[in-house]
Amino acid sequence: MALDVQVKSRSEVLEDHKVMVCQVLKAGSSAWNYLLAHRYNMTHLLKNRLFYQVLNALNPSLKRFREVARSSDFVRFLVVRDPLERLLSAYRDRILDTTHVSWQAHHFVPLILGRTRGRSYSRNELYNTDGSVKVVPSFSEFLSFIVDEEPQDFDPHWMPIYQACGLCHVNYTAVVHTETFLEDIQYIMRVSGLDTKVNSSLLMENRNKGHGGDTHDLLLTNYQTIDPSLYFRVVRKYKHDFGLFGYDPGRLFQQLWPNSTIKWKLLKGLSHAD
Repeated sequence: MALDVQVKSRSEVLEDHKVMVCQVLKAGSSAWNYLLAHRYNMTHLLKNRLFYQVLNALNPSLKRFREVARSSDFVRFLVVRDPLERLLSAYRDRILDTTHVSWQAHHFVPLILGRTRGRSYSRNELYNTDGSVKVVPSFSEFLSFIVDEEPQDFDPHWMPIYQACGLCHVNYTAVVHTETFLEDIQYIMRVSGLDTKVNSSLLMENRNKGHGGDTHDLLLTNYQTIDPSLYFRVVRKYKHDFGLFGYDPGRLFQQLWPNSTIKWKLLKGLSHAD
């Protein structure tokens, strides 16, 4: 798929507010789309909690995407998140959580288990009668699978942001960080006039709080189950997201392996390497 076609498929254009956003999954997209569903009175999507379908309603034609991507009249932004947090969130929501049947679990679980355990499972071995997954890959197995894949083959829930949003193709005028999500989005709303049409408090009504537990504690608990060498490979795979958006993988590395012979400064350098 051509890069501009891929980025176009992830983009929403708000013509009346002169805003274009690249939708990044596992980085506040549900909260943002919930806000837009209210702004444009998408009652069916609100009633059925189909907020992800807002993208379909606001997705531009390829011609219009190319025009907006170059226009000085538009605010163009994306939302970014620490790659380590985003990966864990994707694993917990799309692979580990068996209370709902996700496409990612059905598609990737057999591939992950085949790669990491060297065996195939029958349908009866893998799935319950309701379609949920019986055999769940560990977080380490999930990451081991990802680092061996090419980024262009990644699912959107864990595709590197620099690639999903084509940072070498689109000149974004603003970057929203999940750490300052509300303040950053409120700024976008003010400069675009969106704040006169919808209340920003809606952003917090549908902010995904995850499945319980403090974010940092969850990071420590889950990443301590993997080897330092795998952590190193994850950082390498997501080096552009770390470097471009100002996230430091060395901080968590030091807490996980304080006595490691791998110097965290070298790890930090890797995340900024070409």
